[in-house]
Amino acid sequence: MLFVNRSYAIIVIVVALLLIGGGITMSHLQGSVMTPVPSPTVDATTCPSEITAADTGRTITCHVGNRFTIHLNQGSQPIEHLSCEPKGNLGIIASQSPTDSDEYTVQFEGVRPGTCTMHNDSFDATIAIVS
Repeated sequence: MLFVNRSYAIIVIVVALLLIGGGITMSHLQGSVMTPVPSPTVDATTCPSEITAADTGRTITCHVGNRFTIHLNQGSQPIEHLSCEPKGNLGIIASQSPTDSDEYTVQFEGVRPGTCTMHNDSFDATIAIVS
């Protein structure tokens, strides 16, 4: 029984030393590790004219009347699977079939305020249309 208590005491001391050392380390790292990363958002005043697969995961904000073109690859993001749900805040202006490079384009215009998720297999972006 004495052996168990002695082992327990040693574990408590080791844990305490680790916590003290860890506390010093954490306070040194806190500023750089805990800094929040801003959400990647495009400002409505600079609505992009082109959106590509590199924009996946972004929130893109545009005004009603702004136009933008989606450029995606038919092989990895087929045009047949492209959608923006819920529907209603975007209108399709024009589309171009895949070219020799297997890229296609679809031009959209913001028609009324709202948000939809543009989705296509491996591409997802949030499109927010504001007044």
